[in-house]
Amino acid sequence: MTVTEVLRKIKEVLQNDDELIDYCLQRYGRRHRVYLGLDLNAPPEAADYPLIAIGYRSSYAERNLRRFVSSTVTLFVGITYEGQEEDEHGNREYTGVAELEDFATLVRNRVCQIEDLPIEVLGFEPDFPAPYPVWTCLLYTSPSPRDLSTSRMPSSA
Repeated sequence: MTVTEVLRKIKEVLQNDDELIDYCLQRYGRRHRVYLGLDLNAPPEAADYPLIAIGYRSSYAERNLRRFVSSTVTLFVGITYEGQEEDEHGNREYTGVAELEDFATLVRNRVCQIEDLPIEVLGFEPDFPAPYPVWTCLLYTSPSPRDLSTSRMPSSA
């Protein structure tokens, strides 16, 4: 599979997944959106969430006079959530992080179930620069080395 084929397969699965659709309708009152890529100069509006944006990063290396690229698929996952709790001392907890983890875990589990996909979702990084009530994180995969002479990603074992 090429990188583009992998990304499109992930997009197709995530946008049509009944469990994700039902979860978002119940929790947020609307379906999630799935983007292939994200324009950081024109970021999504709060009304665009829940959102999953699929992208990738690549790095290059040479071994035995052959050039390889290592691609890492990234999943930007975001929600809008205004929940907060305050104790008797005025300490406040914005509960969007926990809500985000629930949604991101559902996304991660669904991606890990895609058959014949040569990646594995490994990490979860909360990403806090988004203004409240938007909560975002990155899910990323293990790098998959690809021989540039074939332009194909390795098959899963």
